[in-house]
Amino acid sequence: MNQIILVGKIKDEPRYEQTSSGINYATMLVEVPRNFDDEQSDVFQVTLWKQVADYLKEKGRVNDLVGIKGRLKPNNYQRSEEETIYHSDVICERITFINE
Repeated sequence: MNQIILVGKIKDEPRYEQTSSGINYATMLVEVPRNFDDEQSDVFQVTLWKQVADYLKEKGRVNDLVGIKGRLKPNNYQRSEEETIYHSDVICERITFINE
């Protein structure tokens, strides 16, 4: 099962765009603490599509605490004949704004 859950803060202003076929999408950075008593955090780029992106545009602001439910999308490519680059994108399927 490919599922990911992140809870963190919107780090920067989300970017809103539209595909050439008119589909709305957004990308944002979410800063997630590694654990509750540690000051270190990880930053994830998250992509939101269609209604989820529209909801973010309506409600989302920098430093909002959010819950992200989604999936990882593999995005691999060949750098050379000998080297394949592997990385994953976080695709948000549901966003929840958490009141502090």
